[in-house]
Amino acid sequence: MAEAEEVVEEAKSEEAESREEEVEIDVNATLLEVMVERTMILDSLLEGRIGASEAHKKLEEVGATIVEILSPRRRRKR
Repeated sequence: MAEAEEVVEEAKSEEAESREEEVEIDVNATLLEVMVERTMILDSLLEGRIGASEAHKKLEEVGATIVEILSPRRRRKR
């Protein structure tokens, strides 16, 4: 009986670890997307396709996304 409980606990811990890894990958992918978006906004500003006020507004929105992603409640504690 103890062996069965041990196997179940091991399976649960492996599942939890794989979920944590998925979260880390998702966070990294999201941060990369945010960086690309920021670069596109700045390129649009430099090329004159958008004005400074519009670029500022879009960059603030991107900043809010970063804050949400990196908030302590969403990060995994080590």
